[in-house]
Amino acid sequence: MARMFLVARVSTYRRLARELVGADDLVIELGASEGRCTRVLARRAGRVIAVEKTSAGCAKTRAAVARFGNVALLCQDAFDLKPVLDLTRRADAVFVDIGGSAPAWQTMRLARNYLSMFRPRVLVMRNTRLTSFVSSLEWAEPTPSHHYWSQPEQAD
Repeated sequence: MARMFLVARVSTYRRLARELVGADDLVIELGASEGRCTRVLARRAGRVIAVEKTSAGCAKTRAAVARFGNVALLCQDAFDLKPVLDLTRRADAVFVDIGGSAPAWQTMRLARNYLSMFRPRVLVMRNTRLTSFVSSLEWAEPTPSHHYWSQPEQAD
């Protein structure tokens, strides 16, 4: 089971990128935005696959990582796993920041899909709404297994 982290602040997200990624790691980053965290990951990891949906974000990320030879940038929706699967069948870490205030279900769905498909040892998610909800809980009952997170999403 992956070590999973949920954060609200960009600074914490980038700090975890520096702390949890090693030189031999293959990292998938979902939501590259302007490429700031992509640069952090590129300096630390052996290989980075960055995914960004918006054309403006793709252009900025492309410029931000132009000097790094270990970054593959996919300008597409992260929910389409096929182009990522064409590049790799595994990942050591997955970083998800599709907009800190994106609906929580989107972050959770991506996390589940990428966990089940790539089996990373580390998953870092940034979502302010989800973090706010989880941190406001007085208590959460531990589940007997993490089975939900290890299975691909089934179509309804």
